[in-house]
Amino acid sequence: MSKNKKVCVVLGNGFTIDFINFVSKSSLSIWNNIDVSNLFSHGGYLKWPSNKNPGFLSKKYTPHLWELGARPYLSKDETIQLIEKIVTSVNVYALKGENGINKSQKYLLAYKELTSYLKYLFIHFNEKIDSMPEDINSWAWASFFSALDNSEDVDEVTIITYNYDIWLERVLQSINIEFELPPMTKKGDKCKFKLFKPHGSISFKYKEDLPLSSFNINYQDLKADCSSIDIKIKYDDLCTNNPIIFLIPPAGDVNRTKNGWNTSLRQIYEPKIKEMNKNDLMIISGISYWHVDRAEIDSILIAPSNEIDLININPAMDKYFESVINSLFNNYIHFDSSEILKELVL
Repeated sequence: MSKNKKVCVVLGNGFTIDFINFVSKSSLSIWNNIDVSNLFSHGGYLKWPSNKNPGFLSKKYTPHLWELGARPYLSKDETIQLIEKIVTSVNVYALKGENGINKSQKYLLAYKELTSYLKYLFIHFNEKIDSMPEDINSWAWASFFSALDNSEDVDEVTIITYNYDIWLERVLQSINIEFELPPMTKKGDKCKFKLFKPHGSISFKYKEDLPLSSFNINYQDLKADCSSIDIKIKYDDLCTNNPIIFLIPPAGDVNRTKNGWNTSLRQIYEPKIKEMNKNDLMIISGISYWHVDRAEIDSILIAPSNEIDLININPAMDKYFESVINSLFNNYIHFDSSEILKELVL
């Protein structure tokens, strides 16, 4: 690598699946009970926060999702289709510039239930594991991140992850890599790793928590927002009742918002990507290319020089996504496994 090389890593759900597949091979069999592909499959077991009773996804607690057909026994494809219908409805409604919801707008009401459900689902998954496996350093991604951190030629590593979970952060902490999440946390110019989570995170927190016993779903407003500088980052004791849920569900179009926390994140990382030129490296892994969120991915793809090295890691490549990448980049390579990262020369 040439000195002052920039590396950008764009991660989707496939990264989390890769991580779970790796750690599930160890003695931690509990990892096998984590499913981030079919998001409704654990809905019957998930506990309602205020009373700790299971059945979050139910007619009792999430009646609007239930009315639209959300069930724990749905297939992965059926779950994705329902979520896409709900979120697409919200994407279009948001164009009106209105924030109120009335009782007849069942898809908008279901959206409010969905965001709450997803927050506590991923908190539930996170709480299943107290610590990282001892052999985490042998995971291809952990090994690659360590190599980037140790390389004197790599000037900056920008990671854009669309995952709500905090396993990426926990992995970096376990292998002693310092990172920051601009603009919420800043550790100075010497901090090489900069993380951005434009779809939100279970680690995002707004000011003070409300009593957990008073938890309920707020159906009044479609969207609650705040400035990114008002967001605190927290990695423990996550099961709380916070006034704002910082999650944009799958198929959510963040470009429908012109201000707020997610916009301020994009305003930081997009200029970084535009500065990437020949000899810089972009790695994309596990990204879906749904029609409703293509604009967001496309804004990343068209930003850098077409002479950068572009690596895409995905065992099930979307044919439309690959046609776009082939059209944009001269130095494109596709791999079906992250294991290849161990062989990259840095």
